[in-house]
Amino acid sequence: MVLLHGLPGNEQNLDLAQAVRRAGWNVLTLHYRGSWGSPGRFSLAGAGEDVEAAMAYLRRPDTVAQYGVDLRRIVVAGHSMGGFFAARYAATHDGVAGVVLLDPWNIGATGKDVAAHPETRQDAIADLGDDFGNSLAGTDAAALMAEAERHARDWDLLGTAPALAGKPVLIVGAEHGNAGQVLPLAAALGAQRGAQVRAVTLPSDHAFADQRIGLAGIVVDWLAARRPRTAPK
Repeated sequence: MVLLHGLPGNEQNLDLAQAVRRAGWNVLTLHYRGSWGSPGRFSLAGAGEDVEAAMAYLRRPDTVAQYGVDLRRIVVAGHSMGGFFAARYAATHDGVAGVVLLDPWNIGATGKDVAAHPETRQDAIADLGDDFGNSLAGTDAAALMAEAERHARDWDLLGTAPALAGKPVLIVGAEHGNAGQVLPLAAALGAQRGAQVRAVTLPSDHAFADQRIGLAGIVVDWLAARRPRTAPK
């Protein structure tokens, strides 16, 4: 499993990573360029490129040999912004055994809302947070919101629904988090022919602060169905 953190990444979900490891999976976590001391300047587009690089790293023959990677069982998972990147990667690549979206942020939908209602821009920027100087290099909330607006049309996760049809998807929403974006996405995914979607909404906040054990149980149980029927050769 590649486990992608959100923006800026105060919640790393490392407890979830450990639960998944106990269930027999390798877990790769990472900091995007320009985040939490990683070299470079942070941007949404750059973070997406880093996800591509991480997935390519997992498929390198030397990585497969060193860590025992089963190429048939690579799952991409993400929380909030990480969920956005997980959905977009799985929609554009084959060879993904499953997708886990934890209260995903639909960046394109946010960009569309702000562009359509400019009077909400400052509130939307404030919602992103004001502590990026301590965690993200070379950017601020206003710059990221501008990036979201520029890519509003091509970054709307609702557009990934047809491409994700037929791929196993677990989407866990938070009642007091991104439910306004997660519920339409879950509905769009479930409406696709051949959809393999499990959608759960937990009565929690965006970080699932009071539902961490329950969240881990949902993810681990779902992963159990991703095991191959025969041993890798």
